[in-house]
Amino acid sequence: MVDLISSWNVLAEETLSFHQMITFNFHTRLDHATRVKYNFSTTNWENFNKVLLSSFEEIGLDSEFEVESKQELDELVTAVTDIFTKTIQSEIPKSSNYKKRNLVPWWSKEIRTLRKEVNKARKKHQLSKDITDLQNYRKLRSCLKNLIRDSKRTSFRKFCSTTDNPWDLIRKLSSSYKLPCVPTLKKEDGTYTSSDVETCEFLLNQWFPDDNINHESEEHSSIRKEVDEYLQNHAESPLPPITEQEMDVVDSISPLKASGKDLVKAIILQNLSSEVRVIIKKILPKARSVSNCMENRCRNYSP
Repeated sequence: MVDLISSWNVLAEETLSFHQMITFNFHTRLDHATRVKYNFSTTNWENFNKVLLSSFEEIGLDSEFEVESKQELDELVTAVTDIFTKTIQSEIPKSSNYKKRNLVPWWSKEIRTLRKEVNKARKKHQLSKDITDLQNYRKLRSCLKNLIRDSKRTSFRKFCSTTDNPWDLIRKLSSSYKLPCVPTLKKEDGTYTSSDVETCEFLLNQWFPDDNINHESEEHSSIRKEVDEYLQNHAESPLPPITEQEMDVVDSISPLKASGKDLVKAIILQNLSSEVRVIIKKILPKARSVSNCMENRCRNYSP
């Protein structure tokens, strides 16, 4: 356990007591993904596309590229994915959820200023060990405590005066959560379901009945026959090629739709330059020409 702890540090910040907070890093073998929020509204898309094209040129990728095997295709898609991820991390600015806002409603500039004075007084006392510096530190710390207490009271009174019933939120947070109960349903024989499991099973059988060839209607029999004939006649037919119209459907996707591990959102694909789009659009058709089944990594670029 001791080998996993490093970077001990005693904070010099005021903690409203004689104790000082100790921080340290605890190293584990688990990789925890850190969520990063990107600010797409301030992104320089022209520069973003220039970096992409420059990275493509370094690996010899242009609009005339050719692939002849699955291995080459897999290496190409891996390289393009890495380029996109690195370019996003380097060229798109990051934003913070806590920008320009207080973490608590009662915090103020006066408290922040007095806290700095308390920290300075404590450091001065720790260096000098003088009784006068200690008294001054205790006096400032007491003022800081009183100021925080008064600010909290004022903030709570303001909250109570701006809402109809300030106890509604407290009652809501303190009340126990009750799981919703699935209502009973009337079955075909006139009886009712008696439990949540029975209700769910009844709905499942009604909406998604078992595929039983002995209990299907004439319409279902006709559909089954058409599907079986189609599968027999087109078992060896190649899949149709991907067209420009199918690739351009990405422009209709919600810009901030969640991305995968490659960090490529729809808004990034929608802001690609014409030169980059030509290269990206050729990857999927190349994949279809190499194999009848696209590699899983190629699906990251499908609309």
